[in-house]
Amino acid sequence: MASTNIWQQFKAMITEGARVVATMTANNGNSTSQAELRDGSVITVKGESLDVDQKAFIQDEEIKGTAPSWRSMRWRFEIIKIRFSAQFYYSL
Repeated sequence: MASTNIWQQFKAMITEGARVVATMTANNGNSTSQAELRDGSVITVKGESLDVDQKAFIQDEEIKGTAPSWRSMRWRFEIIKIRFSAQFYYSL
């Protein structure tokens, strides 16, 4: 039976060798690490180059590099209120 979970359906569409972003949860000490995917599943990957809680690009069960952590980025939005007043003078 096909899964009704949209994330599982999406993962099934991804070809082998696709790059995903995961959060590192542990370095195992034997050249492997534990990484948590966005759906909460934990996988074992090759490499220990990143610290715990860092985001990583994972491809073919191997750490390929550091992914940006959107939580650490600061966004600044400013709302500018422009007030327009016009005065018209008529002389008769």
